[in-house]
Amino acid sequence: MERALQNYKRATKETMTELLATWEVEREFFSSERRAMEESRTRLELEKAKERRARAALADLLAAVDMEREKLARQRRDMEEDLTRRELETAEERRVLEKDRASLAAEIAAVEGVEVTPAWDVEREKLSNERQDLEKDRAAVDAAIAGMEGMVWSADLVQLNVGGKHFETTRRTLTAALTVAPDSMFGAMFSGRH
Repeated sequence: MERALQNYKRATKETMTELLATWEVEREFFSSERRAMEESRTRLELEKAKERRARAALADLLAAVDMEREKLARQRRDMEEDLTRRELETAEERRVLEKDRASLAAEIAAVEGVEVTPAWDVEREKLSNERQDLEKDRAAVDAAIAGMEGMVWSADLVQLNVGGKHFETTRRTLTAALTVAPDSMFGAMFSGRH
């Protein structure tokens, strides 16, 4: 009986030792899992913060681009208004000159009996040259504006820090993800859905 009691105590002690060892292993496992989850959460929070900063920088960049576009549009409108004003002034000057020429030609014809046109021809040539110059100016402005649309402005450049490595690209390259891979995470970042 005493032997059975000793066997029972020994078996109980071994079982308790095994249970404690198992409990220690599981407790260590769950502690390491918890640490890993906390590290993952910290990394995710850091990535979200980086993403928010990148979005803010991108928003600032887009605002700068929009401001530059508005400035160019205003300049173009001003130049077009100036050209229209000059054309109207030229037309008015031409009308006045033609009237004066006709009047002078009539006076000269009355005095000499000869028709005079060389002064008018010179004035006409001058006005024609001014008109051509204005049209060249307009074409140059249109070409300059068209050339600017394809240029990469310093405001279009985006500096990225990816894992400590610095990269520089353009906003157009980043937003190309919308057409190339719209369902990707990168495409979603620039789609306005997130």
